Formats: sequence, C-alpha cells, structure tokens
Amino acid sequence: SVPLKDDAALMEHPWFSLSTTPRFEPIHYEKNGISIKVEAGPAGMATIWDKEILVYIASIINERVERGESISRSVQFVAHDFLNRTGRGTGKRAYDLLISALTRLRSTMISTDVESAQECERAGFGWIDDFRIINRKSKQGKSVMIGVEVTISRWMYRAITLDRRVLTVDEEYFKIRKGLTKRLYEIARKHCGKQPEWTIGL
Repeated sequence: SVPLKDDAALMEHPWFSLSTTPRFEPIHYEKNGISIKVEAGPAGMATIWDKEILVYIASIINERVERGESISRSVQFVAHDFLNRTGRGTGKRAYDLLISALTRLRSTMISTDVESAQECERAGFGWIDDFRIINRKSKQGKSVMIGVEVTISRWMYRAITLDRRVLTVDEEYFKIRKGLTKRLYEIARKHCGKQPEWTIGL
C-alpha cells in the first residue's frame, strides 16, 4: 500500500466540518493574511471523515509522481481497498456512506486566497469536480460497487504535483474516530514536524 500523504495547507487551516450531523453554517476564517470561506451544499458541508478520500487520492497521485509515472486529476481506485484501508468496513452501509461522502465533497464550495502553484481560486471550487461509480453484477444478480473514479480540483492537484506540499500521515490517522481529535492530530503534524516540542495558544 502507498504511504499516506496529506496536503499541508489542508492540515493547517479549517476546511471541514468536525460534526457527524450535517453542517450548513459556513466557515469564515481569516488569519495572518489568509482568507477561507467554505459553504455547504444541499447535503451539508464536507466533513473531516470525508477528507479521508482526498488523503487516499493524494497518496496515490504522490506515489505516481515519485515513481515518474503519468498523472492526472482523475484517479480510479477499488472501493473495497479504500474501505479496508480506512477501516470503514465493507458492508452495504459502508458503500452507501462512501457515495454520501463523495456527494458532499462535490457540492461543498470553497473560496480562498491560499495559493497553489502561485494561483488563487477566487471564483470558488469544490473539493472534487466529479465522481463516477463503477458497478458490476454479482453471480447472485446484485449490483456491486467495484470501482470509483474521482476528479479532484485543480487547486488540490497543483498543491500535490507542483507545490509538492505533502506530508506523511501515520496509518493510525484513519483509526481516529473523533472529529476534534482528528483535527488536533493534523495541526500537530503540520506544525510540530520533527521538533521535540511545539507550543500553540488556544
């Protein structure tokens, strides 16, 4: 399995809902010249658990970059592999929740002046441009999800492939279930790095 990688800017700033209940209140964040606005779609704002899909895709793209392979904003992956890697189970509910997560990532709107490859997406963008579910009939005649194709935003693609602002994430990241704990890990991983300690004000 490929090493887990995350975009450093996504780890540093607040982009995602930390709640398991749908959030529709926008996020407005301004600090040190950074401006972020995140608006929810009809199904609610993308959550920090939905973000695991972006981490998984970023890891695949980064691995291909490091191997010198051809890359694209569109990535195909096996749904079962993703669900296993992230510890989500592989029952029907897990597949349904995966589709819900992709829907929120698609419909959440972000506008920011955080640059990627020295460009800003001031007009706004979604985390993913589109997604496609690939199904196949089982021997029992049931429709089974075998693959997913996701096209990530240009902003994130530039961050991974041009800025190369990716950080390795521990495998235990997927085992953290609480949203706030997940967020604290991201902040600490981004800022602490290999220092023996790092102090933050609250």
